Amino acid sequence: MTIRTYEVSDLIKTNCLVSIPTTMPPRSKKDKVATQEMLEKYGANSTQAAVIVSLFNPNNPLLKEIDKVKGLLRNTHTSLTQPWFDEGPRIITTRGYGAYKVKVEDLIAQFYAAVEAFIRDYDNILLDAQANLHGLYRPENYPTAEAIRQLFSAKLVTDVIPDRADIRLDIDEDRMAKLVEDIRREEHNRVDNVFANIQQTIAKEVTEMIEALDRHGVKLKDGARAQGFRDTLVPRIAKMVDMIKMTNITNDPKVEELRDRIYSKLAMHDCEALREDDVLREEVKQDATEILNDLDSYFGAKD
Repeated sequence: MTIRTYEVSDLIKTNCLVSIPTTMPPRSKKDKVATQEMLEKYGANSTQAAVIVSLFNPNNPLLKEIDKVKGLLRNTHTSLTQPWFDEGPRIITTRGYGAYKVKVEDLIAQFYAAVEAFIRDYDNILLDAQANLHGLYRPENYPTAEAIRQLFSAKLVTDVIPDRADIRLDIDEDRMAKLVEDIRREEHNRVDNVFANIQQTIAKEVTEMIEALDRHGVKLKDGARAQGFRDTLVPRIAKMVDMIKMTNITNDPKVEELRDRIYSKLAMHDCEALREDDVLREEVKQDATEILNDLDSYFGAKD
């Protein structure tokens, strides 16, 4: 792989860490009374059997809407950022942070709007639970609407990248130097992982675009036209272009060059035009193939 050179101070100054902690009320609960009755009836062991009750109807459309928005929030966050630690906050460039923040905060607003719709219908939701659970309905499992509202939360948390090598410990100089060296090596590995993830994402999306363009219009044995591609094909490439901008954490000029190339060659076309124009479709497919073949020249050939 190419050895990336960068100033640690620049890395810290031009990037930040983001996370979106969310909480939801519990959806299920073990019913101790029903569990004991079931264990006695069947002679089962409590280590392997229990009665678990769904507190809310999983088919409730208001609950499904909350789950849908939460999923969009999670997917947007992960698609526009890159892992920095094994888990927890992810990294994004400061130049991409503004656009990311707008998208995320809009989804957070949608999340709370969906929660409010759920709260407004909370009395009916409880009636539905009573009707479905009958003897398994326990009023003590259901707090007030206001208490339920407080159990829903989603927020954007932004933090700086700590300079982990700026440490002051009461240890000898040799050990301190070795510790700093290990920390810097770990940091370089994180940077390499970010760019490896970017390359893998590009390879995946561009390959899928090539395959979609290639199969469009192919005749099947029965003479029917094969399924083409969805209207999301080009928007997915455009979203990937945004991801590259937001996660080129060392502002690598070659990666920026690649981003511009993908944008101008693959993300500027209308899906309907690609379906109708055989020549255009072939040109874009060729451009995509060349980009795929050239990836190593932008990221460095693997050892």
